[in-house]
Amino acid sequence: MKVRNMVSALLVPVIMACTVQISFAAEWRGSGTKDDPYLISSADDWSKFRKYVNGDDDGGAGEYWKLTADIDFKQTESQGWIAPVGKYDVGAQDEPAEGKMFQGNFDGDGHVVKNYTIDAVKNELGNHGAFGLFSAIGGDAVIENLGAENVTLRMGADHIYISAGAVAGTMIGNAKITNCYSKNVICDNANPEGQYITSGGLAGSMYDSASVINSYGRLFTPGKKLMYYGGIVGGIYSQAAVIQNCYSDTSIAVVSDCDWNNSWYNLYYVQDMTKTWPGNRGSGNGWFKDGKTGYIGTRVTEAELKAVPNELRANFIADDGTNDGWPILRPLTVKMTRTTDEVNDGRVGFYIEEMYLPAYKSVVVDYTNGTGGYPLAKLIEADVNSNVTFGLQINDVPEIYRNDISVSLSKREVSGK
Repeated sequence: MKVRNMVSALLVPVIMACTVQISFAAEWRGSGTKDDPYLISSADDWSKFRKYVNGDDDGGAGEYWKLTADIDFKQTESQGWIAPVGKYDVGAQDEPAEGKMFQGNFDGDGHVVKNYTIDAVKNELGNHGAFGLFSAIGGDAVIENLGAENVTLRMGADHIYISAGAVAGTMIGNAKITNCYSKNVICDNANPEGQYITSGGLAGSMYDSASVINSYGRLFTPGKKLMYYGGIVGGIYSQAAVIQNCYSDTSIAVVSDCDWNNSWYNLYYVQDMTKTWPGNRGSGNGWFKDGKTGYIGTRVTEAELKAVPNELRANFIADDGTNDGWPILRPLTVKMTRTTDEVNDGRVGFYIEEMYLPAYKSVVVDYTNGTGGYPLAKLIEADVNSNVTFGLQINDVPEIYRNDISVSLSKREVSGK
């Protein structure tokens, strides 16, 4: 969202942070809380994380992890072959869905996991398994701020019918993927008698009230034997599911036997769909033309998408040279201006002149309504000196920056001029 004029900033103290070492699985950093998450910095850490979740009765529910570095699985002894976090079977017809799902909170912190292969095989749960970085995410799980690149979803056996995605094989309950992307995801029919029931750039399938928000998928290659696929999600099986503010250069998703949901919006794709089944129900206007099954989203040209459609501009900006011309997720950007009037004994106020935030973030503000419905900022009072600090509070996490005339603020870097 974009906020103009005056919105209050919150004065926050500068607090020295310390790292707490605890014994978790094998000497992890952090305590697993929202303010002090477990830290993952290597493929070895990832392996410990997977083993912990797989052995936890609650699948990590209520716990927090953060990625502190990119992970290249190709550089490991397994040469990129990894097993999913969790083990889940989506079931079929009278067969129940069952297994272990991740139910915690995982923050990629803007980092990338890349060069990995997931081998889909039949297991003791059945032959309708879910495969991805996470087999299934469910409960109130959140996966955010994560990139997945160069991923192979391999059909490892004949006569299995899988749900597969680079990040999650399936999404259940209130699980959420937000501010994520996938790039170069390939479905490999190594065993031609296996079928991709649903396959997607980020997630294979969505059920219940699961959601994918502010994300994109590029260079998704569906398998040769498939049912539903999409550059974001393969199949959506619930009218209560939410998918918003996403784009793909392939397609978005297929909705299966559901009435239209007003929570499916701002979805753009460019591929010229040639498949006649299950039909394109959203081309041009984002609404089903007939029936309850079909592709959703608005088809645009490549040039139109690269220029960033107006509806996506709160969450995406034009490429900065890192994404082959395709839009990238918008970073947090704030422009602050110092007021010219002194306030109370030589103390000076500041206001936010312009602010962009990804829509999934919320800002805690303190203001009073002015005339004409415009908010008047409650001026921050601070000593005028070179060391003064002030800040915004974003989702209860203070971001500190300097008192320059204008500043740019990102999640991991503070700069001013």
